[in-house]
Amino acid sequence: MSEQRGANRRGFIICSRFAQEEDGSSPHHNINNNNNKIANKSIYAAADSANTTHHIKHVPGKTFNLRVVGLIKSQIEYEIGGEPVRTTIKEKEFMDTVTELTDGRTGVKILKVNKKDKYHIEVTRFLENDEIVMEQTVIFSDGKKEKACQRFKRE
Repeated sequence: MSEQRGANRRGFIICSRFAQEEDGSSPHHNINNNNNKIANKSIYAAADSANTTHHIKHVPGKTFNLRVVGLIKSQIEYEIGGEPVRTTIKEKEFMDTVTELTDGRTGVKILKVNKKDKYHIEVTRFLENDEIVMEQTVIFSDGKKEKACQRFKRE
C-alpha cells in the first residue's frame, strides 16, 4: 500500500493506481465529439494492462513533482509558473510549462508544446472526491482536438 498524506501547508503527496469500475471494466472514456474512437482504442487497451501508478507531490505555488510507473516510466519536477522543461514521450520532444488551476479546483495544468510536429497537449490533473482526474486534450495545427479523460484512485 502506498503512503498518503492529506493537504497541509507543505503540499500533499498522492500515490494512486488506475481506477477500475466495480465490474472490473476500464474507467477510460473518450470524450471526442466525433466518431474516431479507434485512434485511442489501442492506447486505452495498453493503459488498462499497465497497472499505472502516479506519484504526485504538489506544493501549491511552488512545485509539482510527477513520477509515473507503468507502461511509460518518467520522473519530472516542475516549478509552477517557471521556465519550460524539456520532456520526451516516445521520441517526441516537448517543452512543458505548469500553472495552477484558477477555477477553484485543486490541481495543475501542464501545457506540452511540440514545435517540430506542430501540436500541443493540455493535461489537467485535479482532485475530485477521492480520485485524481486527468483530462488530456491534443490540439493539432489545423485546430482539431482529441480529448480523453482518465481517473485514478487515491491510495
